Amino acid sequence: MSATSQPAMAQRVAVPGLPTGSSPVAVAVNPLTNQIYVANQSQNSVTVIDGATNNTTTISPVAAPSAVAVNPVTNQIYVVNQGSTTITVIDGATNATSTITVGLTPVAVAVDAVTNTIYVSSDNNTVTVINGATNTPTATIPVGAGANAIAVNPVTNMIYVANQGSNNVTVINGATNTASATVTVGATPAAIAANPVTNTVYVANQDSTVTVINGSTNATASVASGALSRAIAVNPVTNTIYVANQNAGTVTVINGAMNTPSATVTVATQPVALAIDPVSNRIYVADFSSTNGMVTVIDGGTNAATNLAVGSDPADLAVNPVTNKVYVGNVVSGNVYVIDGATNGTTTVLAEGYQSAVGVNPATDFFYVTDVNANAVTAINGATNGVTNIPVGTSPGALAVNPATDTIYVANQNSNNVTVINGATNTVSATVALGANGIKPVAIAENVLTNKIYVANATSNTVTIIDGATNGTTTLSAGTEPSAIAVNVVTDKIYVANELQNTLTIIDGATNNTTLVGTGPSPRAVAVNSFTNKIYVANYSGASITVVDGVTGSSLNIPVENQPVALAIDETSNKVYVANQGSNSVSVIDGASNQVTASFTVGTGPAAVAFNGVTNKVYVANSDGTVTVIDGSANSTSTLTVGSFADAVAVNRATNEIAVASGSSSSVTLVTEQNVQTIPLAATITPLSGNQVIGTATPPTFTFTASSTYAPNAPQIENVFYRADTWRGPWLAAAPAGGNTFTGQTATLGVGPHILFAYAGDAQVAPANGLSSPVIGKITAYYFNVVPVQTSTALVSSLNPSPAGTSVTLTATVTTTGTQTPTGTVTFVDGSTTIGAGTLSASGATTAVATLSISNLAPGLHSLTAVYGGDSNSGESVSGGLSQTVEAQNTTTLLGANPNPGFQGGTITFTATVSGAVAGTPTGTVNFLNGTSVIGHGTLNGSGVATYTDTSVSQTQGTYSITAVYLGDPLNITSTSTALSVTVGAPSFVVSATPSSVTVTAGSTASYIVSVTPEGNFTSAVTLTCPSIASADSNVGLPASATCTFNPVSVTPGTTILTSTCTIVTSSTAGLFVSPASQFRRTRPVYVLGGWLTGLALLTALMVDTLRKRKLGIFQRYAMGVLLMAALGLSLSSCHKAATAPPTTATTGTFSLTFTGTAGSTTSTTTVSIVINAPSS
Repeated sequence: MSATSQPAMAQRVAVPGLPTGSSPVAVAVNPLTNQIYVANQSQNSVTVIDGATNNTTTISPVAAPSAVAVNPVTNQIYVVNQGSTTITVIDGATNATSTITVGLTPVAVAVDAVTNTIYVSSDNNTVTVINGATNTPTATIPVGAGANAIAVNPVTNMIYVANQGSNNVTVINGATNTASATVTVGATPAAIAANPVTNTVYVANQDSTVTVINGSTNATASVASGALSRAIAVNPVTNTIYVANQNAGTVTVINGAMNTPSATVTVATQPVALAIDPVSNRIYVADFSSTNGMVTVIDGGTNAATNLAVGSDPADLAVNPVTNKVYVGNVVSGNVYVIDGATNGTTTVLAEGYQSAVGVNPATDFFYVTDVNANAVTAINGATNGVTNIPVGTSPGALAVNPATDTIYVANQNSNNVTVINGATNTVSATVALGANGIKPVAIAENVLTNKIYVANATSNTVTIIDGATNGTTTLSAGTEPSAIAVNVVTDKIYVANELQNTLTIIDGATNNTTLVGTGPSPRAVAVNSFTNKIYVANYSGASITVVDGVTGSSLNIPVENQPVALAIDETSNKVYVANQGSNSVSVIDGASNQVTASFTVGTGPAAVAFNGVTNKVYVANSDGTVTVIDGSANSTSTLTVGSFADAVAVNRATNEIAVASGSSSSVTLVTEQNVQTIPLAATITPLSGNQVIGTATPPTFTFTASSTYAPNAPQIENVFYRADTWRGPWLAAAPAGGNTFTGQTATLGVGPHILFAYAGDAQVAPANGLSSPVIGKITAYYFNVVPVQTSTALVSSLNPSPAGTSVTLTATVTTTGTQTPTGTVTFVDGSTTIGAGTLSASGATTAVATLSISNLAPGLHSLTAVYGGDSNSGESVSGGLSQTVEAQNTTTLLGANPNPGFQGGTITFTATVSGAVAGTPTGTVNFLNGTSVIGHGTLNGSGVATYTDTSVSQTQGTYSITAVYLGDPLNITSTSTALSVTVGAPSFVVSATPSSVTVTAGSTASYIVSVTPEGNFTSAVTLTCPSIASADSNVGLPASATCTFNPVSVTPGTTILTSTCTIVTSSTAGLFVSPASQFRRTRPVYVLGGWLTGLALLTALMVDTLRKRKLGIFQRYAMGVLLMAALGLSLSSCHKAATAPPTTATTGTFSLTFTGTAGSTTSTTTVSIVINAPSS
């Protein structure tokens, strides 16, 4: 493996134009508060910029402000009011103002931070000396004509005033406030600067020279510069002086050791102001041009120059060496441009295999990268870029780093184990097998406070918990395909995203109990804001983020762009950054409102995102081989080129170094945001015992030691300034503790990992003139943990053993090893089931109790524990198990019978339900009795139910008294049901038919299955009959056009259900009745013949009567008989035809059919329906 460095990326404009007032002509920075002050000359105001947010505040009125200076130590800002005879003093803490009267038309101001003295030069050829403690003038010193610039040497307490009208410099003794000398310099001196380390003063003259004054002797030398030298600044770290030559468009670089020009750098057209960042050794030059407003950035090491376009006519600029930001005031455009001084130089470390994950130990400055194909982890020394290859398991993917123990855990996907690496030696110390329940570990996270490691196993749907102290394991069930994991160290809750189940498993780190919360589709990433206790889940297929409230478990979804795949949290600003792989963007969510407030376009296929809370930068690794850098303060982006397919990124907040793993190129790119120079001023932080703070009740106190190697004259060390976790916001000044030792107390810090930053400040911490920026020491970092105060929990019972149903009071006593009484909640657990909770109340200085009264514990032995969840200061603890015995409980037995009444020869099923008086499910046997005789028994199932199917009492008709007797078990007392009266009747049967309805077309056939179900043992034959004929005005009965038959017509069921098929045949044409109409058709000739025979009999009778009476003629009587016989025959035939005439078409509609079963006097019916539709034409 090897490492190659790439050229640093040029600085860039981060904020193109913060609005200020008209004509911003002067800019000054307070690096301790990160506040920037801009004097707006034409608007008579001062704009205050918050460097952390870029928000602005306007302070007015002031009178034509032309210069501004800051004392960072006192946080006082001094504004020269050129339009009056005053200066305005701004209190940096409140922005309150006051004025101090000085000379006529004040021009320049300088601050001596050592003596807290302010010097103001005026056009009436005086310098007013002001006591910074009282803000009162203490002296007025005559100087030369046109005093327009001041420089202070805080080491010698000498003040130098450039007099433009008299071509000289007045030297003032700060101890006596008297002019001690006048030094002749070049023509029209325009600017002055002092190097306190060498005790040399440099004066830029408009005759193209620089006068060098020896501070000890006031002897001078002249150094050639460019045309119209307008500004000058000193870098005391490199002992280099830079002179801006307005008419020449150049900067002259002077070697301070030789006092000779070493280079001339071409810049923009009219350089009028410059400022130096000694930390990064960059020089920023303002070009006063309305058409091509530029700032030239000069690399102090190579003198290479880069131009950045800014606003119109930039006239002044200042550097914040802490945040590496440059603020440029543009007179004509009336705004301030913010330049990000980050160079983001890169170093590429070549490795083997495919890099898939990267982690960092900020305490040791080591990066760790998994090589999935090489089955190895590459350890990279962030300070030297040296690499070590560590063999691990098969297909290592995810890894986790515990800085507190300097241990690295590597999840090996295909060997189903975790490799444990000792970070001190970068060797494998153990291999932890995950077993049959730990298949395909794909994600891993650690809780640095509990020293537990959590491994998500995708194939086995589990989470393995590794004890970091013993490497022992515990396995818990998760959802389907757990793929991401995150830990909230404050609440000791672990969150596991289950990609194929669309859920989030929440693990309680104290008890290992789990709960489940729904998410959007395909949750693929999870992150925690421990400040707000909110959990964010990226739903890859749902284009949304699920937000879970860590307290209530409630959730909501926030729409984002396509395929959100990675998350990063800015806990300080409560922002969430979401990398959207499918839309090549990053969404920014405001955690307070749960709204997307911004979206940034990034490279192709963003795969990972990391946030640096120190500098407020976001780094997005893109599959196209780039990293997009988002400035969280400026809301702007820049792009770095790294290896192809960048898919993992990590930030070392202690060094501001970023590591990017690029799988396809088998490389890791290390990005250095700022190339920090070796500065002769340093601060060291004394480590804490165990590198930890115990508890949050008392803010931690740290000890700092400052040192300086400036030579030959080391400026006096003034203080050490410190800040926890970020460079944003105000830095605190430590208190002197003797010599160069200082102590400082941070604000209250929450439990979890922290980084303390500190730097030393000497007499150069306040700019000695309006053209130079403050000089600070190198910022050092110290990693430590804030851990909760240890607690212990004890659990007792008010009654043990306890009768079932009796109220028992459980009391948990929580004791702390600290000085603050524990607060919060105790959860009471029975086995793994939560049975209640209680709120702690103080019972002593270091103890508190919580109680729970419970009366529904089931009989038996219970293992009870009390779980204290901790508070902001006290750690969680779990009591030992309390064995609570609950004695046997009374029971109740209920009895039912089916059927009741029953039928002779059948069966009756008896059901007994046994329930406990308190809780739990009784077990054992139930006897069923007829009177006093046991007829059978049954065993209780898991629901406390026993059944018995009887074939004894049901064989004889009669009424019986049945009871159920529960025989009890060790935890449940015997009980007897109330007697149940059961009647057994004669056997019977029930007729039923399926289906309940049939739809046919006229001319089709419909079939029904008619079942005869015996009740008891029914041994008689059951005859089945068809429904009757429907009347003319009713649809109840068989349609006249249909036939109905059963097959078989009769069944004898006994104890078995028998069936018969009923067939209905419909007709689509005119026809006669089938039954009984068909009988009429068959007997019609008989009726006709009968009619004729009747007529003939009447005729014979008439003839006999005629012969007897002889009243009519034979022929007449015979004819009457024939007519009578014919009429009778015709009458009978006519009547038959009227009763059996068929309809002209088939009958259609819905008909209700009743099938009847008959056996002696016993009948049963069932009704179905038939729907007959007309045939289609």
